Amino acid sequence: MTADYPLLFERRLLEKVWGARRLEGRFGITLPAGKAIGESWELSDHPSGESAVRNGALAGRTLRSLMAEGPRAIVGNAPLAAGGRFPLLVKFVDSADRLSVQVHPDDAAAARLAARDGGKNEAWFVLHADPGAVLWVGLAEGKGRDDLAHAKSPAEFERLLRAVRPERNDAIALPAGTIHAIGPGFTLCEVQQTSDVTYRVYDWDRPASAARPLHREESFAVARFDARPALHRARSAGKLGSERAELPSPGTFRWVHGSIDGSQDFAPGAAFRIVIALDGKLALTSSANPEETATLRAGEAALLTQAGGPVRGVASPRCEIVEVFPT
Repeated sequence: MTADYPLLFERRLLEKVWGARRLEGRFGITLPAGKAIGESWELSDHPSGESAVRNGALAGRTLRSLMAEGPRAIVGNAPLAAGGRFPLLVKFVDSADRLSVQVHPDDAAAARLAARDGGKNEAWFVLHADPGAVLWVGLAEGKGRDDLAHAKSPAEFERLLRAVRPERNDAIALPAGTIHAIGPGFTLCEVQQTSDVTYRVYDWDRPASAARPLHREESFAVARFDARPALHRARSAGKLGSERAELPSPGTFRWVHGSIDGSQDFAPGAAFRIVIALDGKLALTSSANPEETATLRAGEAALLTQAGGPVRGVASPRCEIVEVFPT
């Protein structure tokens, strides 16, 4: 069987010490009782959580098995991740507390440090932000390596890190090497390279544990201390209409935000694309297999494979989306 129609996947929910429960209200996702869910992986070929197809003739097959069987039918000419894996991972992040101050390596640094995965560029799209909620991205102006090495308390780190206060539909790209942390009160859509290598610089004085170790030496080896990514202020999807707003990219993928009123044709390119629904509903039908229509709902991601060719999307009656393309 060929992956010649839009693929939907079973999600994987991850409990985190900093997790929240907004995904239940935002997307109607049923969360396990009493659990703080920090991440929902919607599309993944990573060993920590391989996505399984949930629609059509390939239901039950993992993305890993499809990639192993015929990667070019899935990704087209896009570069593969380490181990021949699908190159991107899509997740939702939901925070009720601060995530650790952390940094990810690029591909070269990951190889140099013999990391278990390749590098990790990522980008965030803000779905919800409590009033005054803070993202920390890079170091504050005039701060550098020595300041980071000597910081010890939450107050010192707050003064050291560069704070931004985004609103709904804002976005920011974090190239590998950017020191960053997510504060409480956010629901984000995150797209990243297929890598789970995270080096923690500081964990806000949480008790140290084997599950959450610090990695000061590795962090300093991969950090770009001058990285200060700019926050992208987006127009609302309602104002965009059928237009698309290009979002900031970390370099390994492009993504755009907009809405579909009625219908849209997704023309085939040289590689796959991912469509993430943020609101509404979208029926997706490929020209290669018109009998398999996938219904994409808010909080889900669809993979439009290379083998599927052109795809027709019909909204009911409107659907807010983010489209992701490899570079």
